[in-house]
Amino acid sequence: MNNYSLPYQKCKSARLCTAPSHFSTPNSRFCLDFYLSQGTPILASRSGVVVKTESRYNKSYSDRLFMPRCNYVVIKHSDGQESVYAHLAWRSVKVKVGEKVRRYEILGLSGQTGYATYPHLHFGVYDSEGNNIRPDFDTKLPMKISHKRPFLK
Repeated sequence: MNNYSLPYQKCKSARLCTAPSHFSTPNSRFCLDFYLSQGTPILASRSGVVVKTESRYNKSYSDRLFMPRCNYVVIKHSDGQESVYAHLAWRSVKVKVGEKVRRYEILGLSGQTGYATYPHLHFGVYDSEGNNIRPDFDTKLPMKISHKRPFLK
């Protein structure tokens, strides 16, 4: 099964946010931002092997220069695709590089680190050549809202 599950534990506050920077940032066109309350468990969308992690950052910034200073997990899947989970909470990453993870396994907690003006999960999928691709989900995505008003209920 190559479809992706939602990358977070179900919660009523989850919203899909528009992110203008995805259209102007190379190789981010099909990435998704999910507004989530801080501390929401982030789940593996598919099984795979953890290839990269970061959990040392504890601040957020409104300047794109700080884009790389976020906490994240990257998982490589059996078909060569990789899924990226970014802006995780400080010291919340629960997996290690080389570890095999299963779909729905907790990877960390949602946060607001790096270039993030509100708490959210940045989720991206890349093919074996490193190109950002549109993920196919096995369920309906949450309601979409503007990045300027992410706190609507």
